[in-house]
Amino acid sequence: MFDFPVWLILALASPLCWAIVHILDSYCVKNVFTQPWVGTATSSLTMLALLPFWCLGFLFADLKGVTPDIVVECVLAGAVFVISQATYFQALAKSEPGIVAAYWNLLPVILLVSSFFWTGQRLSSESYLGSLILVGSSVTFCLVDTNSSYRWTTFCLMFVGSWLQAIYFWLIEHIFRQCAVFPAFITIMVSMIVFGFIPLLFRPGRKEMSLNWPRIKSALVFLILIEVANLLAVASSQYAVEAGPAPLVATVEASLPAFTLGLSVLLYLSFGKFGDPKSFEHISTKLSLTLLMLIGIWLISR
Repeated sequence: MFDFPVWLILALASPLCWAIVHILDSYCVKNVFTQPWVGTATSSLTMLALLPFWCLGFLFADLKGVTPDIVVECVLAGAVFVISQATYFQALAKSEPGIVAAYWNLLPVILLVSSFFWTGQRLSSESYLGSLILVGSSVTFCLVDTNSSYRWTTFCLMFVGSWLQAIYFWLIEHIFRQCAVFPAFITIMVSMIVFGFIPLLFRPGRKEMSLNWPRIKSALVFLILIEVANLLAVASSQYAVEAGPAPLVATVEASLPAFTLGLSVLLYLSFGKFGDPKSFEHISTKLSLTLLMLIGIWLISR
């Protein structure tokens, strides 16, 4: 009865991990970092710390199809992802994680439209209906979350970030059609690390990082835990794209606001530190939108 394809399970795992990252990143942007861009540098730092463990996978990995052209595409994908991440951290500095999560749902709209006009890819009517329900209910979270004075600034930042993420999705879909997933994933990860450290090549960036370092050092274990969730989100998303169509993967990941809402409420009730008390506003409407999301996911899976 509930015979979900592998790509759908992976695509649902990704927003769950992203919700954890969104909520904890929001805490760091507001309580640990003095500048939002520091988040990209610390993300690269923690990825670098975890890289040796991921590289152990090369003992069992298939390197089929890894060519210089593919490596260049992987590097480009990593660069695009880091720039998108920078816009995301800027948005988190201005709005609550629920709003930022909802604006990510511009991504599946961009992917579905571009897939039709650029590649001629057509989906079933049920998939389009499910996508419309899922994206529409997700974006509605913006209207019931808060009346932030920075909403339009956040929208512009996330609009740019969503376009960059769309480019990233198309790149990795092409990459994973040409070579094995694991070596491409590691190459993209290394690219993210390198580009995330670029601000530190300049004196103002190094000065800002040194000012942040005492707080970063005290929160390093916490930041590593965030990065583990971040990498799991990226990995599950990439493997979902490898197993299924990129537009549908991105659309299912539009359930992120529902995961963010649930975790924010849970964390606030449990700890009162990481969650957002505004998550309780319009809770019945938000729960109804969450139900609509589940209906949309069910339609997509048919």
